[in-house]
Amino acid sequence: MGRRLYSNLSNYVDDESNMAAYYEDRYVACDDSLVALMPENDNFRKFIIAERMVANGKFAAARNVLKKLMAELGPNSNIYGMTAFQLASVYKSDGDQTQYAAYLAKAAESDIVCNVREGFALPALAAWLYEQNEFAMAFRYINFALEEAYKGNARVRMVSMARWVPAIDEAYRCQISASRNEWLLFAAVSTTLFVALAVMTFFLFKQISKSRASQKALASTSRMKDAYIGNFIGLCSTYSEKYYSLLKLVDRKISSGQASELLKTIKSGKIGEGENEDFYKEIDSVVLTLYPDFVEKVNELLEPAERVRLKGGQLTPELRIYAFVRLGVSESTRIAKILNYSVNTVYAYRNRMRNRAIDREHFEENVLKIGIDDN
Repeated sequence: MGRRLYSNLSNYVDDESNMAAYYEDRYVACDDSLVALMPENDNFRKFIIAERMVANGKFAAARNVLKKLMAELGPNSNIYGMTAFQLASVYKSDGDQTQYAAYLAKAAESDIVCNVREGFALPALAAWLYEQNEFAMAFRYINFALEEAYKGNARVRMVSMARWVPAIDEAYRCQISASRNEWLLFAAVSTTLFVALAVMTFFLFKQISKSRASQKALASTSRMKDAYIGNFIGLCSTYSEKYYSLLKLVDRKISSGQASELLKTIKSGKIGEGENEDFYKEIDSVVLTLYPDFVEKVNELLEPAERVRLKGGQLTPELRIYAFVRLGVSESTRIAKILNYSVNTVYAYRNRMRNRAIDREHFEENVLKIGIDDN
């Protein structure tokens, strides 16, 4: 009883008065009396000796005694929790933060199992988590420790924990506020992407519908219609999958506390990497499905030395631009938006192709006739 009293008083006054040394001396005197009176093989006596070693800086010797004692005890022993806490102190003195936290966790677990409401381990673990910027866990642990101390009427422990509560509480609430703002930001980003996708999809559908209408009189109307719809659905499906993949990425990063990392990724543009290339492949597939001889027909309009060759089965930027012209999208500004090119780049490619044509003045009109004369 005296041992616990002087321990609590020493922790209560801490280093704020010269009474701390007095209470510590009384605490040591109680320990000496207990060691003298208890049997040599008593586990609590072994613990007191090891604790004194830690207090005197004999960490190597203390580690051996404490580990051996823990091996003899189980988590359901009150001495096990105290031993784990002292062993955590040894590792802290060695600078081993991982083992320090691990043994604090063992000690806290034992305190809970043994219904020790005034334990040191859980508040210490909460303080360590706070220093590691794990504010949510620190908040949960310090509040649980306070609740346990309150239930056990351990007022001294509540006072000693109080110095950590404001800092942990403020850090946790700031984290919640930051997370809420980040959620709003990512929701806005996701909504913007979805709207942009919807507009692009609607625009493509509208243009495809116009092109399809212009082919109704041809014998291949049915085949063209099916191809347009199939490829349109494919484009919608592709971008729908990418949209929901983005939502899952946002949810996963936020849930795992990696919001700042996600924000950096968005700002760096890595989320959009590869998207344009995939879109170009889809467009090329649509064009070559509708007009299998598109490249051949365009080449017939060019000077023999200026004819184009496909690379890897994909259209060149010039051919891709004129594929949109063939589909009825003739405005350079619209083509630039769809292909994510600058308007100047589109103008440059169109002029370059016209300069390579046999009939420069009527080159684009001839492109519009591709696929019509064959029927």
